[in-house]
Amino acid sequence: MKKLISIFAVVLVLVFSCVPAFADNSILTLANLSDSRLVVSGNSTVSNGVVTVPAGGSYSAYIRVNPVSATRKYKFTYYYQCTSAIGSSFSLAGSVKIYYKDSSTGSELIVLALDKLTNGNIQRANTLTIPDDFGDAGRIYFVFKNTSASPVSIRINNFTVNDMTTADLDSSIDKGVDKIKDA
Repeated sequence: MKKLISIFAVVLVLVFSCVPAFADNSILTLANLSDSRLVVSGNSTVSNGVVTVPAGGSYSAYIRVNPVSATRKYKFTYYYQCTSAIGSSFSLAGSVKIYYKDSSTGSELIVLALDKLTNGNIQRANTLTIPDDFGDAGRIYFVFKNTSASPVSIRINNFTVNDMTTADLDSSIDKGVDKIKDA
């Protein structure tokens, strides 16, 4: 019996060493909002990845995302920073919204929503599951509105979308292989 388990363990190790990992399947990576793939509108300026939204101004950009599938889990990771010439602590009228919009249904999944423009400097990651009725394609939107009397600068860096649907399965397989090796 031990010989059979040993042979089975060797076969499994060989099979799983030849099969690529499923987790961390990157669908999208944006270094910053200066990326040429973004379709941009509004009266803001973009320089070196920093969006400067003037008083009463706006910025809107989107990028198409394929493939996206219903009921799959996606991890959104990014760095967000908001600054103003006002100083280190401020709260201005305006909003920041990052969301995924499904092409089939027109429905949205919110990645980030802020109802004020405040100083910020954060690294964020959140995982969202695509609803059953969503199609297989959509867009990610970045929308900034500044309704205050002062300009603001917003930076989004290292925006990454990874398919995390099989992450739990990968972890279970790795644990099972380790148990077989130990046996």
